[in-house]
Amino acid sequence: MASFDVLIQPWIPVVDLSGGPPKEMGILEALERAHELREISDPSPLIRFGLYRILIAFIMDAFEIRRLEHIESLLNAGRFDPATLKRYTEEICDPSRFDLFDKDRPFLQAERNEELDGTEREMIARLFQHLPCGSFNTHFHHQRDDSHAVTPAVCARALAALPPFMTAGGAGYSPSINGAPPLYVLIAADSLFETLAMNCCAVPLPLDADGEKVSWRSLMPVHPKKQIRQFSLLHSYTWPCRRLRLLPSEGGICSYTGRSDDILVREMVYGPGLKAAGDWVDPQVAYKLTDKGRRKIEPDENREIWRDTGPLMLLREKDYAGEGGRVRFEQPIVVQQFRQLCQERVLPRNAELQLEVFGLVSDNMKLSEWRWERLSLPLSLILRSDAGQRVQQAIENAELVGFIIGKDIRKAFPREGKNTRNPFGLQISECKRVYWRELRTTFDSFLARLARMNENDLTGLDALNEYWQRDVRRVAESAFERVVDTLGSDALALTRHVRARDSLFSDLNKALPLTRAKKATKGKPKSKSPLRQKEVSTNV
Repeated sequence: MASFDVLIQPWIPVVDLSGGPPKEMGILEALERAHELREISDPSPLIRFGLYRILIAFIMDAFEIRRLEHIESLLNAGRFDPATLKRYTEEICDPSRFDLFDKDRPFLQAERNEELDGTEREMIARLFQHLPCGSFNTHFHHQRDDSHAVTPAVCARALAALPPFMTAGGAGYSPSINGAPPLYVLIAADSLFETLAMNCCAVPLPLDADGEKVSWRSLMPVHPKKQIRQFSLLHSYTWPCRRLRLLPSEGGICSYTGRSDDILVREMVYGPGLKAAGDWVDPQVAYKLTDKGRRKIEPDENREIWRDTGPLMLLREKDYAGEGGRVRFEQPIVVQQFRQLCQERVLPRNAELQLEVFGLVSDNMKLSEWRWERLSLPLSLILRSDAGQRVQQAIENAELVGFIIGKDIRKAFPREGKNTRNPFGLQISECKRVYWRELRTTFDSFLARLARMNENDLTGLDALNEYWQRDVRRVAESAFERVVDTLGSDALALTRHVRARDSLFSDLNKALPLTRAKKATKGKPKSKSPLRQKEVSTNV
């Protein structure tokens, strides 16, 4: 009979502190040696984050993490206690629940006593968000979905990614507990041990309800499409959004890794799972708060992740209100927790907040791309009371200019783009890509300057804000010129280009008034801007 014990058999790819290629370990070895390991490694960011979440849930349950003092004790110990792990897996848990092919209660799957009638057999490719299946796009994979056969280790990794990243999958198939996948943050540290410890949630959640345990300890049957309105934290981390059973078959070569194995999985029984019908606050997600309620920050294929530095790393509800006071932001709870650990000197004063941010851009069943990015801020900014407001204002200034660029490029089109569907759409998109790409370096410089400044130095901070606006203006003009210069050279085109440049110059003056520059040039002859000079040479 097929068997695969996820506690012992290798399936989690990890990287040693000394470097080298990834090695695969079972849960127990990975946790017992976590202080000697750097990180989890997998080509798919979705799987990588899913594995972190499974291990975080495991640690929180095994070590009964409830308060910040518990995280402090973990960090002071310097490693996960093997005796505690042994007691948890042998006395508190049912060891059979960790077998991927257990006949009654397989790991992260439907129990035997649950009715599976009405569910369908599916190709194993459907378990993976990034593999083509059925009518989904083939992307860079050109295999038929019935040609996939994968090892138990690969299946276990894919199962871990379902709770955070499952999207709606057709009639009756609900997404996971967060709905459409949001941007998830993971506090990254020097070792796997520290990363797991600092991402355990040890502060009370506003909507956490006592109730269902983590998946491998839960006794609640998963009735298809049953609506659940209250959730516990650990249940949410292993949310059964699908009812499935892996069907082991004869061995061969894994189509995913190219390795040989005695067991391969080609098919599974697959059907709808639980439906999350209530509100939920995820500790690793940032939120936007409006008069319409709480809305999670989601990935956008047209928006770089670093542009959400404020909500992801700095902003709390009381810190900043945009759009006339109607919009506020709430950073992830694990980031708030990091800040508190720093304030209480549990973490060193030279600590940095380093985040890995994971996302899946989706529109119901349509999956566009996965997103992953690293962000970091020095502790001096994390602890500053004004940092979130200043960073968010800087980003919003840049976003206003990004809108202006798109609006004014259209004026280089005949009839200024009126009655024309998306005039210069590709050129506008390219201009904005160039603008935001070049502005990233400028933004990093802005953050470094802000971190060095005293928050009581209002004159210096005002000057920094104007430097930022000048840089935004410079980058915007450069990106605009690069695109407009490619839009024709006949007389009528040049006239439209001049009109577009004139409009941009006027709009930038309104959006980014350079008051210090005006004071500095008062009484001196006015110099033409680069845009005005361009107009003169064009007319000549």
